[in-house]
Amino acid sequence: MAESKKIMVIVAAVLLVFLAILAAGEGALLWQGKQNRAKIELLNKRLAAFEAARHKDAAKAAKQAAAKAVDPYEGWLTYNNSPAGYSLRYPADWTYVETASTESGPANFVTFRNPDQKYAVSFGLRPAGSDLMTSGRTGLGQGESFQGGTVTILGELIDKTYHVNNGHALVVFYGPGAAAAFTAAGNEINAELGAPGLDWEATELRGIPEEAISDKIVTSLSMN
Repeated sequence: MAESKKIMVIVAAVLLVFLAILAAGEGALLWQGKQNRAKIELLNKRLAAFEAARHKDAAKAAKQAAAKAVDPYEGWLTYNNSPAGYSLRYPADWTYVETASTESGPANFVTFRNPDQKYAVSFGLRPAGSDLMTSGRTGLGQGESFQGGTVTILGELIDKTYHVNNGHALVVFYGPGAAAAFTAAGNEINAELGAPGLDWEATELRGIPEEAISDKIVTSLSMN
């Protein structure tokens, strides 16, 4: 009987030790779990702070880039044609003359000239189907027409056509050439670059600075 009690005491002691170890293990696991959750929360906070800083830096960079963006028409003036409802940009040292009528009848076009009056950009716009004259051109000399690049006007891709004679580009038409109008946003437009102030035989408009300026004038078209 005494021996049985001794065995029971030993078993009870072993059981208590086992339960103590088990409790300690569970406590350790709980503690470790809390530690892991704390680390995860810390990492999430750091990640959120990093993302916020990254977005802030990106927004700052975009703002700086926008501030540094160069206005292609900086220093240029604005020509407004209220009756036709459009505007164009042109260099401040250029001048313009409006034409309201021709021998053929009512007209609505404007001619921009460079400072020495050697080059001219003519531009006319009318609603499709209107009988307004949009060009003062009465004819075209000898030569052939060649397509030479494109420009975008009112969201439309428009061909540039060179009228060439003896190897010289004498006129740059925007559109099909030969003073033919092109259509953009429901409007018929005549636009060209010429050199009325130069010797016809010596004229060459391809690649000159005035051609680039002419491109900028016609592509600045905005409907009011």
